[in-house]
Amino acid sequence: MSLRALPAALLTFLLAGCQQSATSTPTLIGPSGPSPLNVVDPSAPSPLGANAQSVERPNRGHFVLNVDHIQLPEGCSPSDGALFCPTIRSTFGGRCSVPSNFVEFGEGTGEMTHGGRVELTWNHCTRVSATREITFRDGTMTAVTANTDEVTFSYGIGALSVVDDATLIDSPFIVTGGTGRFDGASGGGTMHGEAPGAKPVDLLGGTPFATTLTGTVTYAPGRGGR
Repeated sequence: MSLRALPAALLTFLLAGCQQSATSTPTLIGPSGPSPLNVVDPSAPSPLGANAQSVERPNRGHFVLNVDHIQLPEGCSPSDGALFCPTIRSTFGGRCSVPSNFVEFGEGTGEMTHGGRVELTWNHCTRVSATREITFRDGTMTAVTANTDEVTFSYGIGALSVVDDATLIDSPFIVTGGTGRFDGASGGGTMHGEAPGAKPVDLLGGTPFATTLTGTVTYAPGRGGR
């Protein structure tokens, strides 16, 4: 090629390169090979994890619970031997949906089908009628799993009853959500507790009672990448 023809050939080569760049898609080389720039890197973590499909599953829990303490209404000073004031009730600043005699706070441990070993905290508003009927409502409970995922519940209206020498506790519940793989969880069922040889006043004093949770839970096991 003559020196006179070199500029023309160089110009042709550069123009061809520009046309190819304008029509091709730039790529990045990642751990799984070429990936177009406008495609999310498949190796990046997904906020929903590997399996974000929520499915309803049977759920059971077996817990041992106990009352830790109770909150009394303002102005209530129980007489000797009493734990609360039967004639004084409060909504506790809106905590309770109806005036209640006291708010119970408790804890517990146990196992749950989709959570394994769990630790629980709970509280609810309790009413004692003039005929000594005991009901509770506005309950909230949180179960923390071994890997710190949480499942939250609400429960009530429930009731305590004494049959023979045992105190029985029954209440419906719903799953209200959670964290980790239980983020956005839902479901519901019933709770049943039994305290053989114990009266309701014994439970308020801290006597443990066994509780069984039976129902369903809907959640995505891969949510949160767990």
